Amino acid sequence: MWIGTLSLDLLLGDVHSLKEKRSVVRPIVAELRRRFALSVAETGHLELHRRAEIGMAVAAADRAHCVEVLRACE
Repeated sequence: MWIGTLSLDLLLGDVHSLKEKRSVVRPIVAELRRRFALSVAETGHLELHRRAEIGMAVAAADRAHCVEVLRACE
């Protein structure tokens, strides 16, 4: 069994509050989870309104599938 992880550091453009940040990040997390069937969460920079870190993990029987899914997410 292979477990692959990916962490993305996003710089958000015209966002002026944490509420606006959540309205941008939440759909991204939901779409990644829906499209690729992997675990996704906002993992860092929780109190910064112009920056977000999204972490994701996938488990698969072979390495190639893990790499393929994470590259597609990126």
